[in-house]
Amino acid sequence: MKATLAAILCTAWMTITHAAPPPMFVQKGTVEGAPSKNGFPTAADLAKAKVIVLGGGDQWTDEQRRLIEAFVEEGGGVVLLHDAITASGWVKGEAVRWSGTIPMFFTPPGRENPVTKGISNFDIEDEMIHGLEVGEGAKVLTTTWSPNRKHMKGTVPQPYVYGVSPVVWTESKGKGRVVYFVPGKRAETRSHPAIRTMLRRSLLWAAGEEKVDELSTKDDLAALVYPPGGPLSPQKAIESLNVHPDFKAELVASEALISKPLNLDWDEKGRLWVVESVEYPEGKRGGGPESMHTIWQRETKLEKPAEVNRPGRDMVSWLEDKDGDGVMDTKHVFADDLDLATSFCFYKDGVIVAQPPSILLLRDTNKDGKADERETLYTGLGTFDTHAVLNNLRWGLDGWVYATQGYSSSTKVTSGDGKIDFGGLGSGIVRFKPDGSKIEMVSAKSGNCWGVDLTADGEMFFTQPTSGDLVMHVPVTDRLMAEGGIGNEPSWQVMVHLRPVKPMMSWEEIVENQPNDVIGSFTAACGCAVYEGGAWPDQWKMGYFTAEPTVHIVHHEALSPDGVTYKADKVRDEEFSATRDFWSRQIDTRVGPDGQLYVIDFYNQAILHNDPRGPIHLWNHQAARPDRDHFFGRIQRYSHKQSKTLPKADLTTLDGRLAALGHPNREVRFRAQRLIEEGDVKAAAAKLKDAKGVAKIHSMWVRAAAGVMEENELIATLD
Repeated sequence: MKATLAAILCTAWMTITHAAPPPMFVQKGTVEGAPSKNGFPTAADLAKAKVIVLGGGDQWTDEQRRLIEAFVEEGGGVVLLHDAITASGWVKGEAVRWSGTIPMFFTPPGRENPVTKGISNFDIEDEMIHGLEVGEGAKVLTTTWSPNRKHMKGTVPQPYVYGVSPVVWTESKGKGRVVYFVPGKRAETRSHPAIRTMLRRSLLWAAGEEKVDELSTKDDLAALVYPPGGPLSPQKAIESLNVHPDFKAELVASEALISKPLNLDWDEKGRLWVVESVEYPEGKRGGGPESMHTIWQRETKLEKPAEVNRPGRDMVSWLEDKDGDGVMDTKHVFADDLDLATSFCFYKDGVIVAQPPSILLLRDTNKDGKADERETLYTGLGTFDTHAVLNNLRWGLDGWVYATQGYSSSTKVTSGDGKIDFGGLGSGIVRFKPDGSKIEMVSAKSGNCWGVDLTADGEMFFTQPTSGDLVMHVPVTDRLMAEGGIGNEPSWQVMVHLRPVKPMMSWEEIVENQPNDVIGSFTAACGCAVYEGGAWPDQWKMGYFTAEPTVHIVHHEALSPDGVTYKADKVRDEEFSATRDFWSRQIDTRVGPDGQLYVIDFYNQAILHNDPRGPIHLWNHQAARPDRDHFFGRIQRYSHKQSKTLPKADLTTLDGRLAALGHPNREVRFRAQRLIEEGDVKAAAAKLKDAKGVAKIHSMWVRAAAGVMEENELIATLD
C-alpha cells in the first residue's frame, strides 16, 4: 500500500511517495536553539514508532533523555539531524560551527554501509559542526576537512588538509540504531538528491530494516554515482573539454568497466589492453584507504604497514566493443592479483608487467586468454616512493624494452632468481632485455621521470617536469658518453624549461584545491607521445603530447631538428585540451594504430603524491588524503577532423607482418617488427634484404637480430 510522509525539518527535507515508510515520529525543527513546533516525543509517541527523526535544537530534560535512551535500548531507531546532534549535549565536543563549502568524503566503511553505499564524493554549501566527539563503537561514513590554524582567513581558521571531522556516522546501542547527520541547515542541501537518498536510507536502517532502498526510485539510486557537486559522468566530462578546434574528443572506455587505468597498448589483433592500478598509490599494504579518515589526528609519519596476505586488486585486461558504438563495453581479464602495477608491453604469448620492485613476465601457455605462468624477470627496483617508480614500458627498434623511472632508485637490481647482480638504477631512461638477461641505465636524470617514446628512426624523448624541465631529447646514451670520456655532461638535452601553462581555471582556484610545486608551469606532467601516426595532416608529425593532471590539460609541442638534437615550440597559446572539471586528471598519452591520440584520465580528486602544504605523509611518501578515489577512470580519443583512414594491417601472419613494416603508422610498424623477431626471424630476414622506404630501417634491425646483416649492406644504407 502506497503512503506519503512529509518530514518537515527546518523546511521540507523530503517527501516519500514510494513504499510505505516505517511508523515514525518526526520532530519539526525550526531555527537553531528554538523549540520544535510539535514538541518532544512522549512515551505514547514512542510506543507507536520504530524510528524517531529529531531535527530541532531543543534542550532536553533528563526524563526526555531517559525516554530516548530506553527507546533505543529496546530496539528503536533515532536519526539526529544537524542542530539535534548538539541538543542538550547528546554528542559531546566543542561544537564549532563553520559555513561554506563542505566536501563529503565517503570512508571505506561508508562505501559499504547501507546508508551511504554507492555514493561518490561531492561538495555541498552548508553549515558544518566541527569538534564533535564520536563514540568508540561508531562507524564514520563520511568526513570533511576540519578548520586549522595553519590555514587562516583573517582571524578565523579555515577547513583544510590538516585534519578531518565526521559528517555522517552510525552507532548501535543496545538493540537499537542511531544515525548522526550533520548537514542540512540550508535548503539547497536539503534538496540535494544524494542527501535525500541518504536520509531515506537512514530512516529504514535506523528502523532495523534490511532493504534500505525501498523508499527510493531507480532514478534516485542511479544518480548516486554522479551527484551534483561531485564527479561528472563520462560523457559530460568529454563535453566539458575545450579541445583544439581541429580535433574532436570521444569517450573510449570508463567506469565501471575499468577503474584507475595507468597504461594502455594494442595487440596484433588491434585489441585495446589496459593496466588498472586500482589500489594506487597504497597497494595492498594499505595504510592507506582504510585509515585515511582518522590518520589526520596523528602527529608523526606512520610506519610501513606489514605485508597483507590477500590477492592484489590490480589487473591487465583487454577491452571489447561488442555493440559497435565506439565505446568499450566488455572486459576480459588477462591477469589479476597484481600489486601497484604501472605499465606493460606485449611479449610472445603474454605481457611483461612493471610491478616494482619487480618486472614480471605473465604468459598464457594454454591459449585460453588468461595468464597461467608468472615469472620474475628482474627484482630489486626502488619502491620507497610509489609514484616515482618504473613506468611506461616501450619497445625499441633494438629488441630492448625501454622505460622511465623516477627517483625511487635502487642500489641493487638482480635477476628474478637473484643470481645476477646488475647494480643500481637511478632516475631517467632504463632498458632491459625481455629474457631477463640484462637491465641498464640509458640516460640518467634526477627527478621523477614519467613517460618515454622512441621514434621511427630511434630518437628518444622523455618527460620529467619536477625540475621545470618538461621534455628531453637523448642524442647519445650515458654508456657512449662514458666510453668517449666526455666528462660530466648529460646525455640528454632539455627542450622545454619552465614553459607557462594555460589552464581554464584561475591559479587561485587551482592552488586552493591542488597544491603545485611550480606555480604557472609544469610540476607533474606525465606521458610522452611523439606523433608519427600517419593519419593527421603533415604539420602534426613529430608533435609531442603530454598530460599535466594538476592543471587538467593535455599539452602539445611541435618538435623539429636543431643540430644534433631537437627544439620544441608551442604553436598555439591555448592548450591542446583543457577543462574546468576538477576531477579530470589526464596522466598518459599514446598514439593508437588508427593514428589517433589516446589519453588516460585517472579521474580523481587527489592526484599529487607528495603535498608541499605539510599534512601527514604515509610510509610510501604519499600525503594522507581522504579524497583519493579508487573507482573512476576513463580513456579518451582525440581525432583530427581531417584524418585519413589508415590501411588495415594483418599482423597475424608472416606475410602480413612483413607488409606492415611499410605501414604509415609507426606503432603498427614497431609491433610488426617485434612479432617477426619473436617468430622464425631468419626466414623473415631472407625476405627483407631489398626492403624500401620506411620498411628499410625495420628490415635492417630484423636482419641484425637474425645475425645475417652484412657490413656492406649497412654501409650502403647509411650512404
